Amino acid sequence: MGSYILSLSPMAKHPYRTRELGVDIYTAEELCYYIYHNFVVVDDDFISRELFEFLEDELKLGDHVAHIRKYIEDKPSMELTLLFILREFRFYNETELHEFQIRYEEFKRNGTAMRRLLKADFLLEHGYVLGALNMYHYFDYAKKDLTLQPDFIFKVRQHMAVAYIRLGLNTEAMEAFKSAWQEQQNEEILKQIFRFSLFSGVPMPQEILQSLDAVKEQQWRAEFEEAKTQAYLFASTGSTAAIFTKDAVRRKDLLDEYIGRKKKEYRKAIL
Repeated sequence: MGSYILSLSPMAKHPYRTRELGVDIYTAEELCYYIYHNFVVVDDDFISRELFEFLEDELKLGDHVAHIRKYIEDKPSMELTLLFILREFRFYNETELHEFQIRYEEFKRNGTAMRRLLKADFLLEHGYVLGALNMYHYFDYAKKDLTLQPDFIFKVRQHMAVAYIRLGLNTEAMEAFKSAWQEQQNEEILKQIFRFSLFSGVPMPQEILQSLDAVKEQQWRAEFEEAKTQAYLFASTGSTAAIFTKDAVRRKDLLDEYIGRKKKEYRKAIL
């Protein structure tokens, strides 16, 4: 679907706030859009009394709710329930619903632990950093599960470090990187840790520093200096310099846009 939702159903005066992402929903079309794009974080308790009351009382869609209630009496899977809801409100065509089902089935084929990690990654990607961190930390207690391989825990710790970086908690990020290194020692994570240390000023743990040979250190440091130089050049020329020649009304929006762009470049340079 496009960026704008064409609303055919009534619009609620009081929105329904989703539990997973805290998104306010005002129409049936927005509910469908939310399901279609965020099914990764939709759990069994999504189909709730509060949701039905919203559809009935706020949107006056009692007939549709009756159809859904009747359908779930046989306790179908969440996948089929969500598909039924999407079909009930006819916001997506059958081709799009087929694509949704394929994506859902691909997600479902993962084991329980991987689905949890994918949910955490989804939250992190969409800016729900604290929620992602809570899910990553779940594996602090689940690590004794022998079915969780070192490469899986490595990913958890690596992604946890990214979450801490986005919160500006650099010491905690380095601890997470160190934990990832202890699970799996490879050049990828070593380079990430080295770059992060240069950006943040947080010293690399001694045990990791000892694994960095002089040739790699020189090469990666040169790459870092080059990236920093390019960032400075960009900041003093072109569109960035134009920010300060704009009127005061537009300047804040332009600065916010610039800062957001630099944050993305910062994370990309590290990772």
